[in-house]
Amino acid sequence: MPSYSLCCLSSINLSKLVKHPFTDKAEFDYDRFKELVHMGVRFLDNVLDVTEYPLEKIKQMSTQWRRIGLGITGLADAMFKLGIRYGGSSSIDFTSELGKVLAIESYTSSVELAREKGSFPAFDENIGNYGFIKKLPKELQQDIKKYGLRNIGLNTTAPVGTTSLTVGNNCSSGIEPIFALQYDRTVRNDDSSTYTETVYDDGWLEYLQYCSDNHVEIDPSNLPKYVVTSHEVKIKEGIDVQAAFQYWIDHSISRTINMPYETTLEEYKDIFMYAWEKKLKGITSFHEGASMAGVLSTNNKSKQRYAKKRPEILPCEIYEMQINKNRVIALVGLLDNKPYEVFLTDDPDDMINVKHAKVGNIVKVKTGKYDLHIESKRGEYILHDISSVFDDEWGTLGRLVSMSLRHNVPLQFIVDQLSKTRQFNTFSKSMARVLKKYIADGEKALSANKCPECGSALVFIEGCKSCPQCGFSKCD
Repeated sequence: MPSYSLCCLSSINLSKLVKHPFTDKAEFDYDRFKELVHMGVRFLDNVLDVTEYPLEKIKQMSTQWRRIGLGITGLADAMFKLGIRYGGSSSIDFTSELGKVLAIESYTSSVELAREKGSFPAFDENIGNYGFIKKLPKELQQDIKKYGLRNIGLNTTAPVGTTSLTVGNNCSSGIEPIFALQYDRTVRNDDSSTYTETVYDDGWLEYLQYCSDNHVEIDPSNLPKYVVTSHEVKIKEGIDVQAAFQYWIDHSISRTINMPYETTLEEYKDIFMYAWEKKLKGITSFHEGASMAGVLSTNNKSKQRYAKKRPEILPCEIYEMQINKNRVIALVGLLDNKPYEVFLTDDPDDMINVKHAKVGNIVKVKTGKYDLHIESKRGEYILHDISSVFDDEWGTLGRLVSMSLRHNVPLQFIVDQLSKTRQFNTFSKSMARVLKKYIADGEKALSANKCPECGSALVFIEGCKSCPQCGFSKCD
């Protein structure tokens, strides 16, 4: 762009536009996409009018050209939900069609705005005689020449990093592949110190929920072929995706190639020449393991990405809880002595004396059906179908907590989220009180909070955030 131009950008989250995701009926909602494109163009055009510009030259440039940049994010998550492998031939066709619809609808909207509010002041009717506009349908080209355009340029594809992480709930960013299903993100505090937190791809979490709701077993060693992350997408496949979308973008486009540490200079040359042959206008690379550390990283040695397979018989510990004045039995299934799943169940015959029956076994009868076996002085007592006695809300919450436990979401995070409700004697508060007992003593608090008394790092002692230096303790 010329000097004193501005970036007036916004992105449409494609991952939210897939109907019937993860099924044979999955399809992309192009009608809704078109509506959002028209909404986005009008929105960004209005932003130009209400912006307070820092320099008069920038204001003049904006007024004369009315440059905006409507783009997309969540492309890879959308493909995931559609059952399309990122980088494969189907993904190229899908990406190309998306770009075409984005461009045509954006320019159609700009023509409509020009008829309503007037063209950008520097508009020249000869604009359609060359360049990008000649890619558009003939009828649309004629409308541009007849009615003008509201904006000199309409589409761009930004990295959309922070936006995807926040309002996108960590959907895949821009046109990038899914970075990883689970990974670590380095966050900088106000005092320039940093901490690392584990985050999960939004599409992957939705997939886990879909599998849980539909009783679909997940085999980590045999995931569907369309479940791919950035390190599983060949570099040239990623370039092909960018080239397919760039063809329909009238402005800039951004995507980063994660180069393996062992990449040689000759391989670098081959990759950049391939990008040039594909007519890319720009490409970025990040050399992993070099002098600059990445903001995002995976650590496959220390973290499990997938849940361990549930054994048929799972030992559990039994707790009595009060939820809305009702006596409820909570079961915490343990795998390798760590919480793996939770159940709430009723005891209508008052057969479970929690003071004596503190442990048992949860036996999987079939998919979605579990029995509780308890040893007593009179023999074995069986409570059948423990997951069927409560309403859907409690059952759903139990499955969500179990899913998080199975897939290694930090226990501290689960407890913190359950504790946020302001109401007492609820499922969330009660389950948080139970699960916090399993946080190991001496485990460092994940939050960046320091001891308010002496400034030392807080650790957990008997489920409470405590300071080992001065004795301060904070119990939720």
